[in-house]
Amino acid sequence: MKYNIITPLKNEERFIRNTIISVLNQKQAPKKWLIIDDHSSDNSVSIINDFINKYKFIELIPSPNIELNEISARIAYLFNYGFEKLTNNDEELLLKLDADVILPPNYCQYFINEFYNNPKLGIASGCAEYNNKKEKNVDDTLTRGAAKFYRVECFKSIGLAYLSRGWDTLDNYAAQSNGWQTRKYNIYFKHEKEEGLKSGLIMLRYWTGLYNGRVPYYLPYFLLKVFYYLFEKPIIIGSIIELIGYLNARMFEKNNPFPDHVCKYVIAIQKRKIVNKILGKS
Repeated sequence: MKYNIITPLKNEERFIRNTIISVLNQKQAPKKWLIIDDHSSDNSVSIINDFINKYKFIELIPSPNIELNEISARIAYLFNYGFEKLTNNDEELLLKLDADVILPPNYCQYFINEFYNNPKLGIASGCAEYNNKKEKNVDDTLTRGAAKFYRVECFKSIGLAYLSRGWDTLDNYAAQSNGWQTRKYNIYFKHEKEEGLKSGLIMLRYWTGLYNGRVPYYLPYFLLKVFYYLFEKPIIIGSIIELIGYLNARMFEKNNPFPDHVCKYVIAIQKRKIVNKILGKS
């Protein structure tokens, strides 16, 4: 099975070189790697051009002018934009790769094998490692967006990436609702920037609440969730901020970026989790 890579990028001069080297070290190279520059003002483009002169499968394209301020929505837009540039190709797999990730040499071959052996596998990723700390794979049905493989057929079936915070979580549910399997495997990639560092922990919790409200999450489930994370940093205030984001999405923003059937599927899962918890089921 052949694959392409799409990497939206903005000001990643500290990390993009290592990301490129990790791709070049893969046992099977991609057919095409599109790096989409979102108006970088640092040295990222110059670094990428050094590699383009040697490796013809790497292509750098500029971002179109888009009126989206939300970072996650911009990334989703650029990912879709890159995918449209690949529509004349017949590769079966697509890797969305962040510009601050280092892949182990067997990463792509590992997932090629998984997709080949399981025709129902629609989305898959490994787990993230930050500062030599490996994340716990608590829910292996929700994939990591930083180094995430899609079966192209599945990606098309869910309507591509949704232009909102949380799109790379909701796409798992969208795929599942269409009969695909999604899975996070215990193969680790290094994520050089820990999630939340760019926007800060306060804003990360706010954006999380905003995304939860856009679905919207089943209210009792959401309240239990913010209570559960009450003593996660930033202690107490983080849960309050997340609640504010949720209420803002529900009462004022009223933005519904996700398909109705996917939202209903998510709410049904959350209701089932609450019932199972009450009944003592795993």
